[in-house]
Amino acid sequence: MKKAAFALFALALAVSISPAARADSFTFTFTDGTVFGSGTLTGTFEGSGVWLLTAGGGAFYDGITIDVILLQSNPNYPSASLDPYGAFGYDNQLTLAMGPNQYIDQDGLFFTFGTLDLNLYQSGGGPGMDGWYLSDSSGNISGDQNGTFAITSFDVPPSENPTPEPGSFLLLGTGLFALAGIILRKRLTPALLLNQ
Repeated sequence: MKKAAFALFALALAVSISPAARADSFTFTFTDGTVFGSGTLTGTFEGSGVWLLTAGGGAFYDGITIDVILLQSNPNYPSASLDPYGAFGYDNQLTLAMGPNQYIDQDGLFFTFGTLDLNLYQSGGGPGMDGWYLSDSSGNISGDQNGTFAITSFDVPPSENPTPEPGSFLLLGTGLFALAGIILRKRLTPALLLNQ
C-alpha cells in the first residue's frame, strides 16, 4: 500500500522536474529567379509558434557561384544582432504560425556563404515576398527583395507546443497524487472498519 503510493509520488515528481526541451528540424528552399538555395535547420521551440534556430546549413547559388551556407548563431537573442560588418540585422527566428509562405521575419536568418555573409529575410511585402542580401568584408552589399523562403518539411511534435508548459506538469502531478489518495483510501477503509 505505502509502496504503491510512494511509487506514484516518485513518478509525479520525476515527470514534474524532467527537462522537456528538444531540437526540432526543418528543411527549407529559397528561390528568386536565378538565385536559389536549400538546406536543413534545427532549433528550439520558444512559444507562440516561434523557434530559435541554432544550427543548420545547405547550399546557395547567387547567380554566379554555388557554395555551402552555414547558419551563424545570434548572441543577442531575443533581440536582433548585426552581422560582423554591420550590413544587416538578424534574429534567426522561424515561425510556423504566420501563415503560408511566411516563415521568417524582417530580421531573418544569417548564414556565411563562402567569404560572404548571407541574410534571408521577410521583405515586408507580405507572404512569399522574401529577400536576400550578400555582404563582404568591405561592406559591399548586393541583393533583392522578390524571393520566396519556404519550409518544405519539418519534424516537430503534432501539438503546436512541443515542450509542455509547467501548468501541464502541475496538472499531471496533481492527478497522480489524487490517484494515490484514492488507492490509499480504498486500501485503508476495510482496515478501519474492522478496527471499530
